[in-house]
Amino acid sequence: MSKRKAAAAEKSEQNPTEEEAGVVNGPKSAEALVLEVKIAEQGGLVRELKARTPKTKELEEETAAAVAELKRLKAELAALSK
Repeated sequence: MSKRKAAAAEKSEQNPTEEEAGVVNGPKSAEALVLEVKIAEQGGLVRELKARTPKTKELEEETAAAVAELKRLKAELAALSK
């Protein structure tokens, strides 16, 4: 076996398939779909806030709050997916 094939075989052993890891690729729940929509909307808001100029302290605080909310939503979706 070549070094390349041996490395690929070793790598595939270390990375379980989605089925082995317990990831389900079936239809998403209604709650997950709602969260995805909220994440998309919040992401748009964050992009809009980051694009604004001039940068003021109030704008930076608002942007930080929007990013924190986006991270919270993503964490909630990740927890729901497990």
